[in-house]
Amino acid sequence: MNEIICFEIMSMNKKGITLKHQDATIFVDFKECAKNFANENSLETSKCVAERDITALTFIFYMNPKVKVVFKKQFFKNLLSGKTAVQKFQDLQSFIIKAGFTSYDLS
Repeated sequence: MNEIICFEIMSMNKKGITLKHQDATIFVDFKECAKNFANENSLETSKCVAERDITALTFIFYMNPKVKVVFKKQFFKNLLSGKTAVQKFQDLQSFIIKAGFTSYDLS
């Protein structure tokens, strides 16, 4: 599993999200994630794209391989961005729902 410390969500659309990780960008495709979740859980179809845990501030997206997005609590970076790690986590959760998909709550 790839672990991404997420400092910035560069863009979001109904197809997925683009994350900034170090000097690279990573696109998380929601349809691919939902298909992989369905296959892994022996379902015909699914709208679930990730597992989420607010106590750890993580999302694990069902990419191949899985991608773990971690929202770190970093006071100065959060101060500059205007949002806390918890707010960024909640924004991503809300966006997934608005895009027509779900995430499985582990907390």
